[in-house]
Parts: sequence; structure tokens; C-alpha cells
Amino acid sequence: MDEVALQSDAEGVNWDTLAEIYRRAPLGTPDAEKLRRSYTNSDVCCFAFQRGELIGAGRAISDGESFATICELVVAPEYQHHGIGRAIMNLMLEQLAVPKVILACVHGKEEFYRKLGFHKHKSVMALYENSEWFIENGYLE
Repeated sequence: MDEVALQSDAEGVNWDTLAEIYRRAPLGTPDAEKLRRSYTNSDVCCFAFQRGELIGAGRAISDGESFATICELVVAPEYQHHGIGRAIMNLMLEQLAVPKVILACVHGKEEFYRKLGFHKHKSVMALYENSEWFIENGYLE
């Protein structure tokens, strides 16, 4: 695997490419312009490139002192299981530098986050616009 370059700003990011990575991951069908606004309005972002091609990204929000939420982490399917997600997460966690970080993950990805030091939280509550879909798919009770 060729070397992966990480960057913490959105310079040169093709948002249509990122939306396609989300679709193929599969993490939904986000609008490219909404992705741009979400990432550029976040406190911490990380983009992974290989040979100039966008292959993954992550973003987080934080109060900068005690608490942060990892909002998203996505890696193109053909680049998964090569340490790219771990590299993105490690850079974001380093930049966040807060004592409490939470995230919601896709079913089946829990072990990935456990290896990064995360633990399953027993009392998190969630409010989603489309909560029926999340209930039907086993994410919410």
C-alpha cells in the first residue's frame, strides 16, 4: 500500500468524491454540499489521500476543554483494513486533546473502536430526525 497523506484542512477536497465514498462505504447518501458545510464547520477534520486521491475522512466537534464527539469516520471500502481509519482517528484524537470523547458507530465496527481504546457506553441517548430508520435497523430502542 502506497503512503497515505493526512491533512487537517479542507483544501483540495473534492466533496463529490467524499459523498461517493460515503455511498460506497456504505454510510448513506449525503449531499456533497452538506458534507462540505459539515466538515468545514467542525472543530477537527482529517482527510486521507493516496497519490492525490481522497480515500477517507473524519470529523469531530468539541468544546476544546473536556468533551468531544466524533461525528464521522469513513474510508473507501477498497482501502479499509490498511490502518487508514486508525490513522485518521489518531490524528483527530491528538488534535481534540480532551478527556471525554464519544461516538456512535456502525454495527460490526465496535472492535475497531475498542482497539483504539473506546468502551461501550451504557447510557447514551439519541434524537434523530429519521429515528424510525434507526429503530428498524437496530441502532435505537
